[in-house]
Amino acid sequence: MDYVRGFPYEAKTQISGWKYRARSYDLPPIHVVNTVSTMSAVVVPTGQKGRKWRELQWRICFPAGE
Repeated sequence: MDYVRGFPYEAKTQISGWKYRARSYDLPPIHVVNTVSTMSAVVVPTGQKGRKWRELQWRICFPAGE
């Protein structure tokens, strides 16, 4: 388990792209895709050690979906 500070994020464009993209082997199942697509997103820091711009690396995640 990780404890990370994050900021709420409105990810409609990103989640729409993820929801409707082509999938191999029907994974994740459509009911999971539909459920996660209704959840709120969070922006969290993800700086990789040794990277020049470590402080500026962020990612969008869906903690409730994870």
